[in-house]
This record gives sequence, C-alpha cells and structure tokens, in this order.
Amino acid sequence: MKRISTNSMTTPKYDWWWEENIRADQWEKKFQDARAREDALERDLLESQNEKVRLRARVAELERSCINIVVATL
Repeated sequence: MKRISTNSMTTPKYDWWWEENIRADQWEKKFQDARAREDALERDLLESQNEKVRLRARVAELERSCINIVVATL
C-alpha cells in the first residue's frame, strides 16, 4: 500500500511506520474474523454431534416400539 505524503512534516520513516501499522491492523482483523468463523464452526459441529446422539436414541426407541408391537400381535 503506497501512500503519497502531502504533509511536508511527515518523514519517510513515519510513512513506513504508518503503513506497517495499517498492515498490522488489517492482519489482526483477518485473524479475528477467522477466529469467529472457527468458533461458529465448532459450535455447529457440537450441535450436529448432539443432534446425532438424539436421533440415535430416537431410532432405538422406535425400534423397541416396533418390536413390542410385533410381539403383542403374535
């Protein structure tokens, strides 16, 4: 990111520092965004795993019901 200095009081060293500061801020923002996405994915994964456990329990319950119905009709 090149910046033309319009202020005669700024020095090339200050311009360099300013560009580095902006670049560091941009990387920090990207890191925070990536971290937020990672946290959201972890929450989604946990929800999916919990739903899988609930569905397996429901399937087992329905299988027991079906077996009880078949046994009762015999």
